[in-house]
Amino acid sequence: MSLYNLVSAAAAILIAGSIFLLVRRDQLHTRYAIWWIPLAVAVLVVGLFPGLNDRLAWMLGIAYPPVLPLIIGLGMLIIKILLMDVERSRNEQKLHRLTQRLGMLECELLGKSQTADRPATGEESSDD
Repeated sequence: MSLYNLVSAAAAILIAGSIFLLVRRDQLHTRYAIWWIPLAVAVLVVGLFPGLNDRLAWMLGIAYPPVLPLIIGLGMLIIKILLMDVERSRNEQKLHRLTQRLGMLECELLGKSQTADRPATGEESSDD
């Protein structure tokens, strides 16, 4: 086993360990960890079996095999960024609706408190 293989395997183990530690400490949600664990596995596989990347690139018709992990990584990043934008848009919409509901409740509460503070002048003034 070459030094390249050992360094790649160590990097994969370090990535996986960091992900599990972050999930365990509740600093990373499991739905996000699902994206990172395959990355650690891919680094481990490519590091331990570099010929696998060459064969897969050859089967896909890629002339320069080191480009294959970059293309796959770029595609995964694009998908991840798109999903993050969708989630951010969803959260912004929820926040906007929550702000509107809070405004309506404050208005309703203010209207009720003003009604309760006002004396009932209609019946009392007719007695005098």
